[in-house]
Amino acid sequence: MLEKIPDFNVFMERFLAGKVLGSAWFDHVSGWYNHANDFNILFLTYEEMKKDLRSAVLKICNFIGKQLSEEEIESVVRQATFENMQKDPRANYENMPDEIADKGKGKFLRK
Repeated sequence: MLEKIPDFNVFMERFLAGKVLGSAWFDHVSGWYNHANDFNILFLTYEEMKKDLRSAVLKICNFIGKQLSEEEIESVVRQATFENMQKDPRANYENMPDEIADKGKGKFLRK
């Protein structure tokens, strides 16, 4: 479904020019970030979640005004680990149609 770009330098030029899928991401984030104080937006980085997933879950709960029991928090943290999401068909695109994802070329979630 996506164009194959065999040369990384060509890909990088197209990425920075916003001419490949997902390459306008910086513009997308910048647009939201410029209004972070105007809207009810939570910025949470991968690095924050990787460093302390439990604190990230609590931060999300606080942001949306949801109180969870300790057992529920631990369940969310357990299910949200990379290892568990990699195994979960709801998160790893395992059930995505072959026309959209060529699963023979690798996994969606990978290190």
